[in-house]
Amino acid sequence: MSTILVFKSTDAIKCWFEAEVESRYAVWAENAAFIISGIFKIYLIFTESELIYFASAVVIESILSASFLILLYTYKGRRLNFPAVSYQSMLALLKNSWPLLLSNVAIVIYMRIDLIMLDAFSGAHEVGLYSAATRISESWYFIPMIICSTLAPSVIRAHAGDSSHYIYFLGKLYFTLFWLASLITALFIICSEPLIMLLYGPKYSGSAVILAIHSTASIAVFLGVGSAQYLLTENLQKISLYRTACGATINILLNLLLIPKYGATGAAIGTTISYYISFLTIFAFKASRPHAKHIVKSPFLFGRYLNFRLLP
Repeated sequence: MSTILVFKSTDAIKCWFEAEVESRYAVWAENAAFIISGIFKIYLIFTESELIYFASAVVIESILSASFLILLYTYKGRRLNFPAVSYQSMLALLKNSWPLLLSNVAIVIYMRIDLIMLDAFSGAHEVGLYSAATRISESWYFIPMIICSTLAPSVIRAHAGDSSHYIYFLGKLYFTLFWLASLITALFIICSEPLIMLLYGPKYSGSAVILAIHSTASIAVFLGVGSAQYLLTENLQKISLYRTACGATINILLNLLLIPKYGATGAAIGTTISYYISFLTIFAFKASRPHAKHIVKSPFLFGRYLNFRLLP
């Protein structure tokens, strides 16, 4: 499965589509690959194939996605021009992006370390309950990523232009993300028990409380993704690294404290608290503190942002 990394290089084409505000082409490519791979996986399930074939299905999906992206890229009149590669530009990109690389590693750690610690302290049963709940609550995390990646070119252009438009644009983004997350959180809190019963059955009834608790992290996650776009635009990637590293550390410490006593519920509480602490560390840095105050105020400025206008 490590060969997937080779084909992930075509994500550069996906970034080009996003920069041209034509993300639909990237979505078409990835969805087509996902559907074909999904059909193949269903076949493997019914034929009771060995695990290695499921791993190959994941690789096939990656190959198809890369191939479709290249085809659509050439369809738009572009071509892969390898001789034009600038090694100086490559080094500059690596220099600017290493904090984001380590930040993503930290995110992976503190989004998955709870499962490892749960298994160590409480056993497979608690892992099963926790996984059932988090699969539902985390399934919505793609929303802020899609919104922010789609709006990224507009945010960057706004930053290069009128400062008042830039601040308004970001405020509108935070307003939208906060209330979307709040709506999702409210729905999961109200419907957690019937939803778990519908999807998993009575054996997973213990997942309902975990789902209700874990879903409250959505607000921190949504606003965290939005503020990450601001940090990237302002070239403050190191702050992204510091706050995710802080979140990962807090999550591990809270898990050590809560999991032995409360099991999967403790893991949900610890993870949720760590998400909010990670988000709020943006206040700890002088460079981002003024904007952090704007992030907190924006969701409640209904008169300014509760409309369909993009411009102030």
